[in-house]
Amino acid sequence: MDAKKHYQDGDNDLIEIINNFREIKDFKDYALDGIEQIPRILNRAKTLDDFQRLYDEAIKWIKYVRMQVEEKCIPAEEFGAKLNNLEENIETQKATKELIELCKGAI
Repeated sequence: MDAKKHYQDGDNDLIEIINNFREIKDFKDYALDGIEQIPRILNRAKTLDDFQRLYDEAIKWIKYVRMQVEEKCIPAEEFGAKLNNLEENIETQKATKELIELCKGAI
């Protein structure tokens, strides 16, 4: 039975399954793109204040993605390591940025 007929008969389970799959696929693309882009965005921060603002947003985004992975029942192994690596990466970037600012102040 095709999806349109299924929907017209009042049984929209198939439509929901298709839409949920599309949402999960779109979410995965969104998450993978963010994991790739966030370090680059943080690298463009000119000041420590700019970096801190972007860093705070990145941490919120990581928490959001972790929550969505859980809600959408996406296997954690698909994103767990990548999100952990991203967190470590941005923590390193933050420490480096703070150290650079500290050195600038000492000169």
